[in-house]
Amino acid sequence: MATLPKGVNLQKHFSKILNDWGVNVTLNRINSATSNISGDLSDSYGEDETLKVVFLKRNQQFVFGREGLIEQGDAYILVKYSDVSSDPLEKHDRITNNGEVFEVETSIIRFDSFYYVVLYKVN
Repeated sequence: MATLPKGVNLQKHFSKILNDWGVNVTLNRINSATSNISGDLSDSYGEDETLKVVFLKRNQQFVFGREGLIEQGDAYILVKYSDVSSDPLEKHDRITNNGEVFEVETSIIRFDSFYYVVLYKVN
């Protein structure tokens, strides 16, 4: 794991960034269930949670895969570690920002200070 330069307190610096650039978004956590009779999957979403994040949209990017051109993440967020460390964001959790709905693709923890979360737009 990489170490931070001497004198850098990432929690303090990230808190400053969050205060300056942070926006409130709505988080809905996914609740998946599998029927014990049919084996069908059913997804539902939990109650609205307000979460302060740094929300950034990306330029459109594509990767050529077996299926053809695959669009990559539409946005990403930076979330303070202590805000979600007891219940981290998971794949397919939903984030709503200004009426746009995104789903979590990946979530990576950075230096026990923040999560870097890639989102893709679903509406």
